[in-house]
Amino acid sequence: MSFVRRSRIVSVRVTQDEYDLLDQISRRHGANSVSEFLRQLIMKSEPFAATTRNATRGVAEELDDLKQKVDQLSRLLKRRVPKQSGHGTG
Repeated sequence: MSFVRRSRIVSVRVTQDEYDLLDQISRRHGANSVSEFLRQLIMKSEPFAATTRNATRGVAEELDDLKQKVDQLSRLLKRRVPKQSGHGTG
């Protein structure tokens, strides 16, 4: 397991009952702490998921664009470079 140093703190106030419930739920889901559990929930939430999807979509679109340009260049080169006959002259 790799250790990622986290240096920023986000503080949320909850009642003792809310904390106890969060603690129970986080342990049931295998988290080592309430903080770890909440961090996982936040990072998997829709705003973060949408951001990730958009970033992934952007990369995919750029790759598609690049592929089209490479295909276009390949077609252009095939038209300009005469095919070699395969017969040696020497």
